[in-house]
Amino acid sequence: MAFLIGQKVVCVRTCKNVDLLVSYDVIPPVVIGDVYTVGDIQKTKGGEIHLVLVELDTWFEGAPCEDGSYIKAMLLGYPKQLFKPLIERKTDIAVFEELLTPAPKIVEPA
Repeated sequence: MAFLIGQKVVCVRTCKNVDLLVSYDVIPPVVIGDVYTVGDIQKTKGGEIHLVLVELDTWFEGAPCEDGSYIKAMLLGYPKQLFKPLIERKTDIAVFEELLTPAPKIVEPA
């Protein structure tokens, strides 16, 4: 499933990895059924696609690691498997109202 920046997506599930980051207050939770806007698309070192969502503040300031290295500051995304594109359908009953409108009477010449 392809995603685009600016596209509306709906959350369809969560996962343990995201729940773990949420529990440490690294990122805010996503809510199943909520609609979000894709602000950026990231590819992880492992090749996974993650979506950065406009509505959620996922800025990570960076942190030192136990081995002395440092994790750089960055925006964190959510795995794309948690979302599906939102299909926006305009609900309009005008077509049905038109079907109920009586047709004009045709006057035939005598």
